[in-house]
Amino acid sequence: MELILSVIVITLITLSINFFLYRRKKKHLLLIDSLFEAFNQASRRQNISEIDRLGKEIIYNDCLTKVHLDSISETVDLHLDLHPNLLVLKELIMNKQLLWVGMSSF
Repeated sequence: MELILSVIVITLITLSINFFLYRRKKKHLLLIDSLFEAFNQASRRQNISEIDRLGKEIIYNDCLTKVHLDSISETVDLHLDLHPNLLVLKELIMNKQLLWVGMSSF
């Protein structure tokens, strides 16, 4: 009896975790395009605080692509000399690039 109950509890926990991860991935997929468009608008307006905030949101998005990452990297490189507060975002970009390079070698 206890064994069956334990299996049921573990199964329910596993299913709930997978459900929440699925919902998160779906939400990220819906948001990535609007975030990237807002980032591009902030870049055109040269709004550094918005570039920093939106860039971090995009970096942490599960649906980030190489195109998005390269575009964000170029934008940050353009503004990094005049605005050193973008250094944290640049480090996040570099870490993500290194992660992807490391994952592609396997």
